[in-house]
Amino acid sequence: MTINDAIKDEMLEYAKKKYGEIFQADTLIKSNWAYAYDALYVYPDGKPDDKFEIHQYIDETNMGSYADGYFGKLIKNDYESVVADLVKESVGEAEVFISFDQVIFAQRLNGDIKVSEIYRFEENFSSQIDIFVTSDQLGGTQFIEAQLKDLGVKMADKKLVSHLDLYVISDEEYRFLDEETFKNGLKNLEFFDRRTIQVDYSLNIVIRKVGDF
Repeated sequence: MTINDAIKDEMLEYAKKKYGEIFQADTLIKSNWAYAYDALYVYPDGKPDDKFEIHQYIDETNMGSYADGYFGKLIKNDYESVVADLVKESVGEAEVFISFDQVIFAQRLNGDIKVSEIYRFEENFSSQIDIFVTSDQLGGTQFIEAQLKDLGVKMADKKLVSHLDLYVISDEEYRFLDEETFKNGLKNLEFFDRRTIQVDYSLNIVIRKVGDF
């Protein structure tokens, strides 16, 4: 067994113990002048599309510690469902897409953690939320400040640290909107209006119009 194989096995065993699942190794990137950790790309057995990173840190006593990004895969559907409900309450029917800003999460975040248990001021966990509606769904009008403020307050009350981009797009573009087109350059679509809502780690809310960027 090579040194690299041994490193992979250690990191796979770490993930197995933490999550109770079998994982397969993909690419190993050894520590170097730019990164003070070994990074292994892995995926759950039989789910190659759910790839994430495990980092191994070696301290001055040659002891290893680990961190990983699997929690982002585990929590995504529940997180998206919570946000979609808030959006529906404040703005109306919409398409909601979510990604997370980190590739590695706090060690305590595992498969047992719920959306309501994520927030801690001292930890980095935030989301990028893209929301798409049509003018018809807004009742023929653009966003009004009350809608945006209400959504921001609801997000802050749920302690969802996030950056939300809200777009008003055409009926035709909305009709063909799905996660695959979103990943493949959705931002190139034209929009009639765009607003952002920022909920920071202190749970402060900032709302901006398109011209304020």
